Amino acid sequence: LIAAGSLGARGTATLVHFIDLIRNAQEATRELDLAETATHVIEAAALADFYMKAKDGKGEDRVENLGQFVETAGRFRQEVEDDEADPLGAFLSHAALEAGEAQADPFSDAVQLMTLHSAKGLEFPNVFLVGLEEGLFPHSMSAQDPARLEEELWKYIANRFLTLAENILLGAKLSEYHTGYRAFSRELLRSLSLDGNSDDYLFDNQILAQIIWQGHTIAEVSCPTKYFAEASSINLRRSIRYGIGCLWTALTFRLAKMGMIRSGLFPENN
Repeated sequence: LIAAGSLGARGTATLVHFIDLIRNAQEATRELDLAETATHVIEAAALADFYMKAKDGKGEDRVENLGQFVETAGRFRQEVEDDEADPLGAFLSHAALEAGEAQADPFSDAVQLMTLHSAKGLEFPNVFLVGLEEGLFPHSMSAQDPARLEEELWKYIANRFLTLAENILLGAKLSEYHTGYRAFSRELLRSLSLDGNSDDYLFDNQILAQIIWQGHTIAEVSCPTKYFAEASSINLRRSIRYGIGCLWTALTFRLAKMGMIRSGLFPENN
């Protein structure tokens, strides 16, 4: 965007300032603990002053939240013992799970809800399911012919395994890689190196990996997925080839990210 000059002078200056802020923060906080890192970023970004200038009257509450964030960062201990784990990333993931994305106002008479789809992934020690009705959970499809259910089951298991493996290798957290509709902007597609992509089903999966490689955000809209023979035109042999291709794409991504190999799918960022 900066090289193309498509943001205008003011937009370009703002983006350059933001990039410098991130780079300087990364350099300045290399030897700092979580609390010191949080304090440095808050001060460098002048967040407290920004919130106090807000006209909605909630500036003091937000500044107080910043202080609580720093205090919580100081008390945080990673639940998993992993010398290579990123403590900042682990803390932010923990904070996101604890806080949620749409908490109600403090002391309000409300219950925080989420879908079962959002709760999956073993992030939570306990999940309470309420309002279940016959035919909904378990779904009425579970009463179908057992042989057909077995066919649906292996497709579901393969899908979930591939999604889990790709999330680990790509460093992402998508709920689905292999079904559903895709919508891409023209600008995004032009920025991808598609010449080396597969001309088969794997093409779509490679695009998702390339988008993550470039640091773009992928938005998901949840929809039901049904597994049955007529739902896919791909046979078992090509399904296996597709699955291996997905794993190879994700592994190539990870090795390129670590600087161990070079790949035309994932060119080095200039």
